Amino acid sequence: MAAEKLAILVTGSVASGKTTFLLNLHAALPRWRSCGFVSRGESRGPGERGPAASYRLVAIGGTLDLPWATRRSDGAGFDFCDASRSEATELVRRELENGEADVCFLDEIGRLELDGRGMAEAFRLALGSPCPIVVAAVKKAALADVIRVFQVVAPIVIDLDGGDAERALRAAARECGRKRSADLRAIGGDDLT
Repeated sequence: MAAEKLAILVTGSVASGKTTFLLNLHAALPRWRSCGFVSRGESRGPGERGPAASYRLVAIGGTLDLPWATRRSDGAGFDFCDASRSEATELVRRELENGEADVCFLDEIGRLELDGRGMAEAFRLALGSPCPIVVAAVKKAALADVIRVFQVVAPIVIDLDGGDAERALRAAARECGRKRSADLRAIGGDDLT
């Protein structure tokens, strides 16, 4: 990963609000060009914590909505839809290669990605792209390994367990603004944050 890239890794326990944080940060940057996706849990009751029964990949700022993961009937993990992984990864690739993103959001990076599956390719693409900011939700138990394996340089880590999510959101938005301002100054442009 290029040292000049801003990587924000959002972590916390299951149902701590990682996906909501990504969506709220995206909303806090309304004039920015964004790409990526979140993994939306389905079949989780109100106030229910823990993994959902199924998940969908939903494009940030777009209309793509794909089936992603379904809990196995024996309760031992999830079955993942490879066609959805491929389509979501291709969408991220196109947006990053076309220079269409100021920030790339990726949800639920964890053991699956450490094994080279799931969204590993999309995460590597984002980290290696010219896109200046990558914001990823990372499973807490996998955080140190994700930083090491994907060679994430100097990440800002936001842990939603026991912290003030609103304060963390404001801090993340400020860091994104600083990065954008610094990049624009480097090329002689105007700051539009």
